[in-house]
Amino acid sequence: MVSRLRPHSLQRVRIEVAISFHCPACKRFQPSLDTLAAKYGERLSIEQTAVTPRSGSGRPERLFLLAKRAGLGPVARDALYRARFDLKQDIEQDAVLGGIARQIGLPPELLAQLDSAALKREQASIAPAPVSSPHTRPASWSKTSCWSIPMPRRSRA
Repeated sequence: MVSRLRPHSLQRVRIEVAISFHCPACKRFQPSLDTLAAKYGERLSIEQTAVTPRSGSGRPERLFLLAKRAGLGPVARDALYRARFDLKQDIEQDAVLGGIARQIGLPPELLAQLDSAALKREQASIAPAPVSSPHTRPASWSKTSCWSIPMPRRSRA
């Protein structure tokens, strides 16, 4: 749908993206979303929802949810990806999450809600079902760009 949006169009397009901070393909896809957002500006709305892998605690995803409340979603997303993939940190750990929260300027009173039952319920109500790990994906999926999204097989010409 985005490809049909013309510079003079008054249409507004919404893209909903499920991301995982444990997924390298999600991190690699982010610049494409940033390019689309820059190109289409106010005519494009991108809503990102962080999903938790089955082996995950959900804490990085809840930090992202808290950061979105504070208007810090994109900076938190980038910091979580950087910590996980560039710095090779365990983003499930208290020290790492606390450092990210301080780095992005998340108010301490919001960070204090990270493990609250209310936030866990909210996360469960808005997030898609947990995604499978690459080790449990169906054999019929030849390749995946993310743990939960099957990609079509490419034919050899």
